[in-house]
Amino acid sequence: MLDSLWNKISASGFNPAVITSIATLIGAFIGASVAQYVSHKLSLSREREKYNKEVFQKLFSPIIFEVFGYFDVANAFRKGHDIKLHIDEKEILNKIYVHIAENMRYATPILIGEYYNIKRHEYEDDQSGYYSDVRGMQFISLFLQEARSVIKKAKLSKISVIRQINRYMFNYYLWSGLIRHYEDANSASLIMSYHWYHNQNYSYFRYLRLQWIIDNDWIWIKRLIHRLTGKTYNVESVNLFKVIKLMTKPLTDNRKEMLKLVNEFENIEVFRYQQQLYNRVTKEVVITDLLYSYSHDTCTVGLVFQNVSDQIIKVSRSDFVLRENADTVYQCKEMNIFENSANADERIIDYEKRSITLEFEIGEQKDISHFSLVYISGTKSYHVFNFLFGNDNI
Repeated sequence: MLDSLWNKISASGFNPAVITSIATLIGAFIGASVAQYVSHKLSLSREREKYNKEVFQKLFSPIIFEVFGYFDVANAFRKGHDIKLHIDEKEILNKIYVHIAENMRYATPILIGEYYNIKRHEYEDDQSGYYSDVRGMQFISLFLQEARSVIKKAKLSKISVIRQINRYMFNYYLWSGLIRHYEDANSASLIMSYHWYHNQNYSYFRYLRLQWIIDNDWIWIKRLIHRLTGKTYNVESVNLFKVIKLMTKPLTDNRKEMLKLVNEFENIEVFRYQQQLYNRVTKEVVITDLLYSYSHDTCTVGLVFQNVSDQIIKVSRSDFVLRENADTVYQCKEMNIFENSANADERIIDYEKRSITLEFEIGEQKDISHFSLVYISGTKSYHVFNFLFGNDNI
């Protein structure tokens, strides 16, 4: 095209009128091309923005506040006092999973892959007893990360909303790391419940830094040392000192108190349940005020049993067992387990609370850190809690 135009200009003897008309044609052509390109890009941008708004409205908007609420309920400092008794955190989590599954067509391949890992735990045994919780919290953190991205792409972002998402995105991933470190969801929730020690300014950079600490953190150096020296390392452990530095402000009492709390908890010497521990065991039963000790050959457990249904529940000592492992289970001693009652069993009416004391003869020199209390109702058994304190009395 340029050759033919040049030939015309040459044949005209470089007539100014011809040059002007040709320049006008070239300018019009370029202008039309640019306009068409810009129009096409703007059209694509509008389509992507419209699609991202639909994704937000279908996948994220209906459930995002349930995601916030689940974290607040599960990690409340005083569940039995601050959280209404009819609130079931397991139902909230199941509602989140069901909603995401029903709207999976709007999810990214990464989110779909992580959801598949969640579903695998329904039929696969990972032999850990806690990794399904790790996967679950990481999945929700990823869900919030995707929500954050979609909000920005759809141009729906408000600073306050993004800050909220950043906060819960960070804390869910932190929660997953603590579960992995302590190998127990209850232990991690106890640490997370001290939320007033945390840094309230959660940036996306902090979130990425947290991922690095929990998932990588120079793991290749650890592997190299392992190959050279044969020294083993725990790939599941998390550098809690680095995490605390990330989640608290420097030169503050909050950082000191958080370090003290974690050190006490790590050493399992003076840390104990200082808040009212709340555990919904079934839809009908709530357990609070758990206290336990191990002296000589007897493990003693105290708790408050509450019936939160509209039915009468019959309770006896045979409804509770202490499980050491899959093959070893201890029955409660023959005793009166109810306070101010000589009856072997009691009928607990709707919304009534009763104090219960259980004693299990398990022998001396036992490490009870992996024991768990189990409540039996009919043909089903329900996990109440794991012990955390070895042979220490509390």
